[in-house]
Amino acid sequence: MLILTLKIYLFRTIRSNNHQINNIDIFGIVNKGGNSWNTVHGKTKSSDVFKTITDLLNVKLEENIGMKDGKFHHWYKQVEGTAPNGTKFYRIDNKNVE
Repeated sequence: MLILTLKIYLFRTIRSNNHQINNIDIFGIVNKGGNSWNTVHGKTKSSDVFKTITDLLNVKLEENIGMKDGKFHHWYKQVEGTAPNGTKFYRIDNKNVE
């Protein structure tokens, strides 16, 4: 059985409770903008959430290491085309996606 969790944040400023739940297989956070406090909860109740889940199950990450601003840096990038519905993830399995 596959167990996953998905958090959809509608405002970039909301950054609380971003911890992965224990005993799940996949964890993803999506930032979506253009909403108001009046629509923040209703936005996740549409069938579009299933497209986001499909993307979470298919998305691939590319691991990068190099120098940024003269310092060693390690980051992850979402591989273009691996999320069939175009979802851009902020975090996958506690890996920040830049």
